[in-house]
Amino acid sequence: MRTGLIMWQRLGIRTQLIVLVGLLLTLVAALVLGLTYWLDVRDRQTMAIEQAATLHRALSQDLLKALIDPGVEGHADLSFRLAGFRPLDGLVLWDSAHEPVYHYQREDVDAAALTRSQINTPVKAPGNAAPAIGRGHLSLCEPLAAGGARFGSACYALDLTRYHTGLRQRLISLSMLYAVALSVALAMAFWIGGLYTRPFTALASTMRSNDPRANRYRLMQTRARNEVGALYTGYNAMIDQIVRATDELRYLSRHDTLTGLLNRFGFDQTLEHCLGATGAAEQRVDVTISHVLVQIDLDLFKLVNDSAGQLAGDFLLKQVAQLCRDHWPAPAALARIGGDEFFALLPDCDEDRARRETWELLERIGELRFRWEQSAFDITASAGLVAFSPYEYRRDDLIAAANSALKQAQMRGHHQLHCHRADAERQRRESAERFAASAIKEALRAGPARFELFAQPIVPLESPESVSKGFSTSTNNYEILLRLRTGNGELMSPGLFLPAAERYQLMSAIDQYVFAAFFDAMEQHPAHLDALGFASINLSGSTLTHPDFQAWFGEVLSQRDFPWYKLVVEVTETTAVGNLPQASDFISRCRAAGVRVALDDFGTGLSSFEYLKSLPFDRIKIDGSFIRDMLTDPVDYETVRYIHQIARLRDQRTIAEFVETEAQLAALSAIGVDYGQGYLLGRPRPLVELFDEGSPA
Repeated sequence: MRTGLIMWQRLGIRTQLIVLVGLLLTLVAALVLGLTYWLDVRDRQTMAIEQAATLHRALSQDLLKALIDPGVEGHADLSFRLAGFRPLDGLVLWDSAHEPVYHYQREDVDAAALTRSQINTPVKAPGNAAPAIGRGHLSLCEPLAAGGARFGSACYALDLTRYHTGLRQRLISLSMLYAVALSVALAMAFWIGGLYTRPFTALASTMRSNDPRANRYRLMQTRARNEVGALYTGYNAMIDQIVRATDELRYLSRHDTLTGLLNRFGFDQTLEHCLGATGAAEQRVDVTISHVLVQIDLDLFKLVNDSAGQLAGDFLLKQVAQLCRDHWPAPAALARIGGDEFFALLPDCDEDRARRETWELLERIGELRFRWEQSAFDITASAGLVAFSPYEYRRDDLIAAANSALKQAQMRGHHQLHCHRADAERQRRESAERFAASAIKEALRAGPARFELFAQPIVPLESPESVSKGFSTSTNNYEILLRLRTGNGELMSPGLFLPAAERYQLMSAIDQYVFAAFFDAMEQHPAHLDALGFASINLSGSTLTHPDFQAWFGEVLSQRDFPWYKLVVEVTETTAVGNLPQASDFISRCRAAGVRVALDDFGTGLSSFEYLKSLPFDRIKIDGSFIRDMLTDPVDYETVRYIHQIARLRDQRTIAEFVETEAQLAALSAIGVDYGQGYLLGRPRPLVELFDEGSPA
């Protein structure tokens, strides 16, 4: 019953309507046919009874004669007359002593059928016996009387099938009518079903086309004033509430609830755009434009809060926010990050103009005489500003520079302004990055600087005996790491040349080099490849969206003869989330070819588990920040355990990074983490050393 109900619920409304109409019409047709047959039987019975009574009246004298004077000649004459009445199958005359005197049976009639009929039982009670029906015969007995005396009775057996009432023709006509009616009804049901389900289909299509991320929804229009109109009205009202609630939530997520200015999240997004870190795919960023970031801090705000209370402090912040809003209208971006810290982003503005406008704002704040109840306060503010161009800073570095300028201003006292100048440390860092970029370009051109592939083991944790033996005897899995050796033979730190590669947009060329070098090395050492379990190679975010790399990697997948199941491509969580459509497409292409995909640094980004459900990763690498403190921080321990449990439910393998102590190793093994990677299990080594040893690990 439950299975049938589930199957019925899976049918569409139109299909359900067609089935119900068909069943209903079939039931009605069956009832009509049954009623027609029953009425036909009644008609046959009535005809038989009437004809039997007529026959009895016509032959009553002959039957009395045959009963009183039972002679052969009289019986023969009577049989001859009875043979002319075809529905009569048999007749029996009974005398007053209930003994049979005369018996008639049609030649083509089954004697057994007549034996089972009522004609072989005389009527003993006065009056007529009730007719009996059985096996297509109607049996009834009539008394024979004359002059008030009863001489016996005559029992008749009539064949009901010999009465022609046109039943067959009626049944054929009704069947044909049923077929036509069923066809018309099903066609009408199909049309009416489509007519009535069209509003629901349109509503479902509209709901699928809605884009909640962009807060774009379509409304439904109808002239109906029935249930469909009520449904559409309810849907439109719900969408209106969703849009307003989403707009409100988006506003709250980007704005400070106290002042109405941007909060940290909203300001960071605006700042990233001016820095060129976002929106590059939609529009080109003019690197010649100068912007200015201003940070403002109220000098004695804590005094107001402590003396007059938090409510007074909040009121003061609102007044300062309004001053900033009046002084710097759009397109300037204003924000309150926390406490009494205000930021202003002045787009397309030079330093001199920003300095002048900021000083004017400080003067206006200094003119503010803040009164609260019986207290009055003189308000002053200090500011630090940084002029920058797109790609010149990272966001955190730019905010740090503004904060440094503000501190320099505050060191000189209240109501001060300071402009940031690049310090020697930053100049040295930029010089080092330029040197690193030059070395990267030399390495890509094969000299004199060069890249070297290193390998760090990824050890299965379910075999402690192999783990304790270290790198050379562990299972043959490792991650490919890149090192840069300068022209003088010194290794350059990845922490220096990788940021330089990102800044100078060289990561795509580097990633392509790593993949190509690895494939060539495996082709030159087939025995090593045969013994290899898997090798992981990290892919940067800029490479994931680079069309040239995508085309090159797709060609490699289709043309190179390689056991792709031994290759694992690692994509960082921030890369996957920030480039979700490209990441999803790339992962699908890799998995279609047999390449496995790992999510690297899992747990450090936003909405981790949401995207873990939407992207089909094979392996999850738990970020080392959780492993490092998991023995001292219960939250980190539970996070590692929870990530592993979620991955296990999705049939994904887990890899723990930064395994550096035996205690960490024991804890990870107890949790059930599949693989470990870290200095305890093996330090990175040149890949060529593994070739010389004859085995990958």
